[in-house]
Amino acid sequence: MLFVSVVPDQFYFVWQIELQLLNFSKFGIPKEQVHIIIGKDRTYGLSVWFSNFIERNADKASFFEYPREVDVFEYRPSVRPHLLKQHFSRHPELAEEVIFYHDSDIIFRELPDFDSLAAGDEWYLADCRSYIDSVYLKSRSKGLFEGMCAIMEIDPAVVVAADGVAGGAQYILKGITAAFWAKMEADCERLFGFMKDFDETVTKTPVNGSVQSWCTDMWVLFWTGLKMNRKMRLSDELAFTWAADPIGKYTTRKIYHNAGANDLVDKVNYTVFDKVKFHVHPPYYSRHDRYSKELCSYEYVRLIKEWEDLQPKADLSDTSILIPLYIDSPDRLLNLEMTTRYLYKHFNTRIIVVEAGPEQKVDPSLLPPNVDYHFIEDHNPSFHRTRYNNHLVRLCQTKLLALYDVDVILPPEQIMESIRALREGDVAISYPYSGVFYATAPWVGDVFRMMLDHTFLQGLDDKHSVASRRSLGGCVFLDKETFIACGGENQRLTSWGPDDIERAARYKILGYTIHRVSGVLYHLHHARGANSAYNAETSTRLRSEYLTICSFTRNELVDYIQTWDYFRN
Repeated sequence: MLFVSVVPDQFYFVWQIELQLLNFSKFGIPKEQVHIIIGKDRTYGLSVWFSNFIERNADKASFFEYPREVDVFEYRPSVRPHLLKQHFSRHPELAEEVIFYHDSDIIFRELPDFDSLAAGDEWYLADCRSYIDSVYLKSRSKGLFEGMCAIMEIDPAVVVAADGVAGGAQYILKGITAAFWAKMEADCERLFGFMKDFDETVTKTPVNGSVQSWCTDMWVLFWTGLKMNRKMRLSDELAFTWAADPIGKYTTRKIYHNAGANDLVDKVNYTVFDKVKFHVHPPYYSRHDRYSKELCSYEYVRLIKEWEDLQPKADLSDTSILIPLYIDSPDRLLNLEMTTRYLYKHFNTRIIVVEAGPEQKVDPSLLPPNVDYHFIEDHNPSFHRTRYNNHLVRLCQTKLLALYDVDVILPPEQIMESIRALREGDVAISYPYSGVFYATAPWVGDVFRMMLDHTFLQGLDDKHSVASRRSLGGCVFLDKETFIACGGENQRLTSWGPDDIERAARYKILGYTIHRVSGVLYHLHHARGANSAYNAETSTRLRSEYLTICSFTRNELVDYIQTWDYFRN
């Protein structure tokens, strides 16, 4: 038996097939039995994202590329028989195979009894009578059913007589040739065109108003089987659940069909996973808590989580990412979620977040599982960052640490270069960027939040504002023991000010090399409040403290640091 599906070369289908192949691999389906047919652009060839996907999954499926020889189909799913016509023509031996023909958005809860389905010469279909049989069609618009039969050149009585086996969605097909798919391609276009004209001229409603015209290929395949006098049966082995079905139904079916959520979803007090929201970005590393565990779609969400857990991450188990936080705008909350999810996606590390403020605004349940969250009530309107950085360091149990602003995104390879330098003992302080500090536009964060892909930010390098070319802020990686020996953070810097440059100056005076990595730092947009600029009342004092530090000799600075007691027991 071969498992056959067809998809156009569109990003929307990449992640769906990726999850499907993960599901198939769990059931031990050999790659030789999985045929994925891809329709590529006849001029430009296969896209980069699909090429990369095939390379990543070459051990899970057999991939076949064919050009789309028709630029535009009136009925978009006509591309499936169009490509299968080419595949079966190139591989005529497939006429001898049993074909499990399925969509790219199904997964198995349990494998159907394929041995029994493969026996004999019958075709098997999933039960779709409620929206495929003649009763349904006759209930939609007068004359529609008869007109469809005329287009398909089939006796309406034959279709009515077969209502008891009206099915589709998943098929077990036998004895199929390229000619079958060629006829189906032509009939799909003709039938859909008729239904579209019928809607516009008779029912005066949109094309999906009087009938679910997206099912065109299901009628064509079923009715073609009738015309070929094929024996067809419905099989409970192919029965399936929908995204919005109650979770209790999931265990009663062997197949889950992740079709786009329909209007019925809005009538229940649950949130369903709806794949159509992920046309331009995958659903990975998103807010999975928003999906109801009371609906079947949650099983699909669990598969997404499983995929995430299987992805390789860079090992930062010896490093803690420390994020101090004062929520002074909604942007900060969004940036916290975005930054922590980005770090969780790329690194095996512990993230410690300390929120300070008059009231807690962070919901820790919305953060990734590797985040250790703390809230400290603080009614001081000025965020004492240096104090909270030191508090975070006391919570840190690893050899290395990063003082990391909540609004910062860095390419993973830059972070790993800083870690490499620290691990090898060459340096005790490393900045994972060259000093170039890009400020992103508000809309950039909105898009990045969906993708969590730093290459998107890099693609806009000529569009970002350059906030600085020699910045020392945003992020610094440190050896914890050395950091404490150097005094930790200077808590005399009590609000927004020169704390970043003061830290670097102190390390240099004490004889440490300031290590930098090539590359830039991306700063996500946020509204600017009192804690994002100098306070007129404190700016002179803060700058004076910085200049005092810079004036010291090494011995004078060591003596000065001895007066601090931030890390004394």
